[in-house]
Amino acid sequence: MYVLDEPRKHGDDSHTALSDRVQLDQDVSLFYKMGTPDSGSSLRFLRAHGIIMIFTWILIASTGVLISRYFKVSWANSFICGKAAWFASHRFIMSVAAILTILGFFFVLAFLKGAWVAKGSTRQYAHSVTGAIVISLAFFQPFIALFRCEPDSRFRFIFNLVHAFVGFSSFILATTTLFLATYFEIFKDHKGRTMMIIWSIWVALIFISFEIIQSYYRKKAGESNYTNINTSTASLGENAEGPKSSTTSSSTFANTEENSSQTKVKNILLAVHVLVAAIISIVMATDLQS
Repeated sequence: MYVLDEPRKHGDDSHTALSDRVQLDQDVSLFYKMGTPDSGSSLRFLRAHGIIMIFTWILIASTGVLISRYFKVSWANSFICGKAAWFASHRFIMSVAAILTILGFFFVLAFLKGAWVAKGSTRQYAHSVTGAIVISLAFFQPFIALFRCEPDSRFRFIFNLVHAFVGFSSFILATTTLFLATYFEIFKDHKGRTMMIIWSIWVALIFISFEIIQSYYRKKAGESNYTNINTSTASLGENAEGPKSSTTSSSTFANTEENSSQTKVKNILLAVHVLVAAIISIVMATDLQS
């Protein structure tokens, strides 16, 4: 057992050790002044990084994923600036998520002063590796989207698979990265970890709920009727990526009573998800050390 009681200064880069007991045979995380007169300035970079990543991947990205996967049909009749509402919303939301992810990376880069986490810190190192992968995927995903072919192209399925794989991989890895971060001293207590457990359960429930809703209305409408109106409009919804035309008018997307009811249920569920994600994000953000 070693007791740090006196502030130690070494050269120009001074690090002040706080009075605390440190057991040398245990892994501990120490946050200290990083060569700056303001003891809280470096920690503010880390806190900004945490807040940005929490809101980006819990609230923003999850909403964008749900819209893309489950609202091609439900919002088939709605357009924003000539683009299908689901497509315009998904593109805007995920672009914001990508920008914020890169911004969050620069904050942690400033906190670490460009250094990489040592391998000796198991969770910290794992967090840095998964985080780097998420940042890379988030950076390249918008560029992948730029090279998408026309919806009716025979090669479109390749883009759909790649785009979906990169998107879901980054989302799952981001959740893992956030969970690892809850073990760091930057969190005041175990509240952040509890919120991440709740979030993981909620994400599973929300996807299952949407799948159940679609399955229910598929059976309710009848397989043949559903195929004509709903399943086929997955591709029709993709066709609506482009400007609204006679082929993408409301007459093309005949909105049945069943589909209208399905849309209302999905909209309510999406609103509930946004509320839950926002609450979890706020609770986790306020649990960070200031």
